[in-house]
Amino acid sequence: MKKNDIILLATILAVSFVAFILFNILLPQQGAYVEIVVKGEVVKSLPLDENTQYMIVSEKGYNVLDINNREAKITDASCPDKLCMHQKSIKSSDESLICLPNEVVVRVVGETDASELDGIAD
Repeated sequence: MKKNDIILLATILAVSFVAFILFNILLPQQGAYVEIVVKGEVVKSLPLDENTQYMIVSEKGYNVLDINNREAKITDASCPDKLCMHQKSIKSSDESLICLPNEVVVRVVGETDASELDGIAD
C-alpha cells in the first residue's frame, strides 16, 4: 500500500464513523407509535404522544406498559425474573422492550400512514 492509499482508507473510515455516530446516536429518528406484539402478532398500536397505561395480557401472564412524555416503559410484569421492567425507556424508532417469559415485544415505529394503522389500532 502506498501513502495515498492509506490516507484514502483512513478518510473513508473516519467519514463512515462520523456518519454512524451522527445518524444513530446523536440524531435518532423519533418514534410515533409503539406496536405491542404477543406471540409474533401485533395486538395493539398506541401513539407515543398520549400519556397512557395499557395492560398486555398473554397466555403466559401480563405486562403493564406506561407511555409518558413520549417514552414507553414496562412498569409491572408477572414474569419471574422481571428483566423487562429493568430495561430503559424507549422512544426512538427500532428500539424495543422484550419479555421472553410472556412472549411480549413492544417496539417503537416511526411515522406511519393513518390508513395502515386503521387495521391494527383499536
